Amino acid sequence: MRKLTIITFLTIGTFLSSCSNAQTTDAPAQGTEQKSEAVIENVSVDQFATLIKEGKGTLLDVRTPGENAAGNIEGSLLIDVNGGNFDAEIQKLDKNAPVYVYCRSGARSMNAAKKMEAQGFTKIYNLDGGFMAWSRK
Repeated sequence: MRKLTIITFLTIGTFLSSCSNAQTTDAPAQGTEQKSEAVIENVSVDQFATLIKEGKGTLLDVRTPGENAAGNIEGSLLIDVNGGNFDAEIQKLDKNAPVYVYCRSGARSMNAAKKMEAQGFTKIYNLDGGFMAWSRK
């Protein structure tokens, strides 16, 4: 009975010790800052307009060529997110510069933003409501 009690306490102690070690190893090292800013950020039409006016990144339209021809935000680069060359074309962009992405309503551009995040882009602004919202401003 005594051996069983000792084994039980040792097992529980080992389990608790491993849980506490897992929590401390995930914490940032002392003296380092943890980055809390998201890579993808949904922004309003007004925020988007302000950001693109600064001209510090790439304005990206991820709609189809037909949608783009019907109207677009001046100065935007067209790369259709559903086109066969999207992944290859975004590789030509600067991953460390901000990208301002839009589509018709905001859904495809969020899909594009997620693809770009997976490819290593560091800051992506998605136009909330897409070109439809932009056209109403």
